Order: sequence, then structure tokens, then C-alpha cells
Amino acid sequence: MSQINGDHARFREALDALEGAASEPIVPGEAGDWSASAETMGEAFDQAWSVYRTRMKDLLKQIQENDLSLQPRVLELREDTRRLESRWEELKARISDAKERSDRAGDQAEGELARQLQGDLSDWTVEARELDSAATTWLIESVYRERGVVD
Repeated sequence: MSQINGDHARFREALDALEGAASEPIVPGEAGDWSASAETMGEAFDQAWSVYRTRMKDLLKQIQENDLSLQPRVLELREDTRRLESRWEELKARISDAKERSDRAGDQAEGELARQLQGDLSDWTVEARELDSAATTWLIESVYRERGVVD
């Protein structure tokens, strides 16, 4: 159990760091520095995200084993996880592309692209937190759900 809690804590810390990178101000002309920082945070987060996805699969399996009536919720959470995984891969590619572009030319357009990416990254971290919270809530619900009078 402590391994699961440790993995979850590392995920949350990595998510906090990624969120911090997403909220750093982008100074005009320094979009490349922001992109490099975001890429470094993204690589660190990617490791925690990989472990978290495995934990999420186990957690969803546990919810379903605890209470079959929550299967629709489990399916919804699985779909949300797949959607986040896909968006994360897209964001990683965009971060890498933004860094490469800024290395070539540091003009105003690159700053705008970095700010747009920053907003999308921030939105993604919010959705990841929502998924994490929902999964935890449904796990608790699956264990403590009122099932009526049991004879």
C-alpha cells in the first residue's frame, strides 16, 4: 500500500512541477528558454505518468471488482484516461517542436505559440487532476457504498 501511495505522491509532485512550468511567465524573446524548461519538466513528468497509468489500470480493476454496478463509471474513467494519454503525447510533441522552432528563430510568433502551448498544458494538468480525483472518489464509493439491508 505504501508503494501505491509513494507512486501517487510522485505523480502529484510531478504534476505540480508540470503545472508550475505551464504557469511560468514567458518573457518576450525567451520562448526558447520556456520551451526548454517545459521539455525538461515534461520528460520528468513522463516517467511519473507512466507509473500512474499502471496504477490507474489497477485502481479501475479494483473499483469494478468491488462493485460491478460501477462498471459504467469505470468505462468512463478508462475513456478519460485514454483521451488524456493521447493529449499528453500530442503535447509532448508540440513542446519538442516549440523548442526546435525557438532554437532556429526567436521571433514574436514563437512567443505566441509558446503561450498557446502553455495554456493547453495548463488545461491538461487540470484535467489530469480531475481524473485522479474522480478515480479516487469512485474507489472509495466502491468500498463504502450503501447497498441496502443485507441479510
